[in-house]
Amino acid sequence: MPAKYRDLAPRVDRHLTRFIAGITGQRVETSVEVRTFSFMQLAFPFALGAADILSGDVAIFKDTGVLQPHVVAHEFAHRKGYWRELDAQALAYLSLVSSGEPDLVQAALSERLHRSLHVLARDTGETWETAIRGLGLRAELEPEFMPIHAEARTPTSEINDIMRGVYDARMRLTGQNGLSDYDLGFTNFLYSFETSDTARQIPPDRGAVHA
Repeated sequence: MPAKYRDLAPRVDRHLTRFIAGITGQRVETSVEVRTFSFMQLAFPFALGAADILSGDVAIFKDTGVLQPHVVAHEFAHRKGYWRELDAQALAYLSLVSSGEPDLVQAALSERLHRSLHVLARDTGETWETAIRGLGLRAELEPEFMPIHAEARTPTSEINDIMRGVYDARMRLTGQNGLSDYDLGFTNFLYSFETSDTARQIPPDRGAVHA
């Protein structure tokens, strides 16, 4: 396993396992191994990572800086059997934001900000760069966010668009809402969860944005 994941992967897995067990009453113990290559990377060049549905192998393709713990938690959620993208997004966020570890909490909150901003930027027609600069992020965080959607601005964007369409269709065929589940579905879920009077779980205090 690459050195940069030797500390991160076990910590992420521990909190994800604990969080799932707190809901289901079952501890789903799985590998913490992380690879850096998968053939899925060739098929879907926009992907940040992938979990193989047959072998359970997890590969992380890109270094996403402050978001990296969330990317790992998302793929580990798939490894534990939660194959819908919205499920993996929610479990990764809730487990990390309730972890009590500052870097993991920051990763979860940064992913939430990233997805919310992506929705707003597309709805308003803003470029990603303009939206980021308008946030007033701390000096060390702005460079972390700026390259997140860089692939959409490269000469290979036409290929990305085609493969995004293929992956969107694949998701819809499995009863999901397409690629929007990564951001719009995720942000809508968290809003509904945090404002619900009937939810059986209580949102973690550290990550609750909506009263």
